[in-house]
Amino acid sequence: MRKELDFEHEHRNMETARKYLGKNVYIPQVFYSDRNVLIMEWIDGFKIDELANNPAFNTKAIITSIIDIFSSQIFESGFVHCDPHPGNLLVRKCEGQDQIVLIDFGLCIQMSPQFRTQ
Repeated sequence: MRKELDFEHEHRNMETARKYLGKNVYIPQVFYSDRNVLIMEWIDGFKIDELANNPAFNTKAIITSIIDIFSSQIFESGFVHCDPHPGNLLVRKCEGQDQIVLIDFGLCIQMSPQFRTQ
């Protein structure tokens, strides 16, 4: 719980995730953080569980992208976002394309290389 409520920790996790995930997913920019405050970019988007009846989005491609994002975390970098519920996975249009936005990085782990490869 302490790590989940430490916003400097969350900011560090966001920067680490950005390094590993690159352009596969959008991570909001942080404008300011200290232990008690995190000010970051506002993102307008839809929760993934709101897309079923929205013809503006390619649901199959979005789900495939999410699987690729989390597979990359688990099998490649070993740095894993541990709270992937619908409230933390958003989808938006960016330059006409569907884009996954990942938020809430309070709970992340770095798996050891041995654990990851086993």
